[in-house]
Order: sequence, then structure tokens, then C-alpha cells
Amino acid sequence: MRPGINLLLVLCALILLSGCKSAWQQPFPDAEIVYQTGLIKQKQIGFVNADGTNAIVLEVGEYLRKPVWSSEGNLIYGMAEGLLPNYRDGSPAYWYQNRGLKKCRVWDLFWSVEGSGNQANPMDVLIYDYKKILLANLENCMEIKVLVDYMERSELGVLGAAYLWDEEILLYGLEENKSLGKRNYRVIKIDLKTNQAVDLANGINPSWSPDGAQVAYLQGDGIYIINADGTQARRLVRHTFVDLSLRWFGVLSPLPRWSPDGKWLVYHRCEKDSCMINDNTIYKVDVLTGTEVKIIDGGAFPDWRR
Repeated sequence: MRPGINLLLVLCALILLSGCKSAWQQPFPDAEIVYQTGLIKQKQIGFVNADGTNAIVLEVGEYLRKPVWSSEGNLIYGMAEGLLPNYRDGSPAYWYQNRGLKKCRVWDLFWSVEGSGNQANPMDVLIYDYKKILLANLENCMEIKVLVDYMERSELGVLGAAYLWDEEILLYGLEENKSLGKRNYRVIKIDLKTNQAVDLANGINPSWSPDGAQVAYLQGDGIYIINADGTQARRLVRHTFVDLSLRWFGVLSPLPRWSPDGKWLVYHRCEKDSCMINDNTIYKVDVLTGTEVKIIDGGAFPDWRR
């Protein structure tokens, strides 16, 4: 057990003796941030406040990658265990507070459930893998619409995506794999009402601010923000986020997330030689000043409760 962490469901493996409910059947802990933690065999998920207090790790029945709060705070989306035992692929899933975990095996090799869900229907979400971005309904495990499809373009791939539901504007990171191993990374913005697309910035893993006025994204040398119209790009966090030996982003590259008031970004980073999930540290950064504050060790892919 890591220092400062309380195991909320200690010995829940003895469920038949103790009568303890599954973690999926429990209320969510009273914490602002959810994050991925543990190793695949440990099957844990972490919660913590933005000031580092009330840190809790739940022992759950299935490993959940890249957890994301719903807009109402009563669902947590994520990637449940898929066909391959790794840190990338999985099945889009949702944990409905007090009601259990459901996953959609129809998309068993996808990478991420993004955004906070459609406020009109929280079961409608954005999901993506390296070649496709979809709008999908997790309740029925049905595809709503294909937004991006690079299945016939071997040199192109998706690295991160975000969606403004009301305005129907999509952001995504585009990797272009050129000859001799050279790669370009661009943040693309598409107005789906007009099908107009523009290059917004160089980078990956874009994230909309709560008011839709700014975008956070990742470059090799740090975390940046830019206005939605492509002006006033600036670096908030100075850190090397690419594999320097390969010159490309790894599967554990952070996904910066906004606080509900738009004043902070939360993210993870690794400062060790080995960068498995538990080797990362979760930070927040003040969007106005660029001041970084450490929240907790031993986790990745944090998301802020709305």
C-alpha cells in the first residue's frame, strides 16, 4: 500500500464472508479527481481531491483505463479489459454509480472514451482508436456516426480527440508517418456542420476548455494552450513527452484535462526511466500563471469531476 492511500474496500476479496458489495455497486468516493492506477493484475482505480487530500484506491473487479467523469458526475467512462492484456486497447465502458460496470465488446480494441458525454444523453460519447473516431451510444453499444476514418490511409493515425456536442466541432491529434520514420503531429479542428477543417496547432491529445474558448494539447516539449481560433498559443508545462530514442509519442502520453472552472489543467508525467502507470505523478497547472502543483504519486490519466 502506498503511503497516504486508504484502501476503501480492504479485503473485499472475502466478499462471501463479509457481505461487502462489489466496488462497482458502491457510491463514488467524495473526491474531485479520478485516475488510472495499479497494474493490470491489480485491478484498481484511484480518487483524490485536487489538493491531494482524501486519496482513495478502490480494489475493483476489472482494470479500467483512462477514466473520465460524465457531465453530471454520476457516470465514469473508461476502457475496460479488452482482448489484449496491455495498456492501450480495451472495450469502451461506463461505471454507473451504484449500478455496476458495463462494457461494449463490439469495439474491443479501441483506445479511449473522450469528452464528458452528451448532456442531452450521457450514454452518447466520443470513442476512438488509431484509425477511427466515432460517436457511439454505450447503453446500446451502437455506432451513431463515423467522424474520422483513416482505415485506407496507412500513413495517418489519430492521437487524441475531443468534441463540442452543442456546436458539433471536433478536435483530434493527427499523426502523419512519413518516409524514413519522420512523423508530423497536428491538431485538427473540424466544424462538422460545414465540414470545414483547419490545422489549429502542432501537437496531439487536444482538450476543450469548459467554455469552448481554448484548447489544451500536448507537444514533445510540454503542454500548451491556444485560443479556439488558433491565436495566442503558449506553453504552460515544460517537459519532454516524446520517446527521445524514437522521436514519437508513447501510449502513455498524458491527456491534459480542464477543471470545471477552466482555471487549471490536470495531467500526469513520468520522471523515471521506467514509465508504467504507477511510475507517473499527477500534477495540476494554473492556466493563468503556469504554476505547477503536485497532487499525488502513482497514477496517470486523471480527470476532474464536473
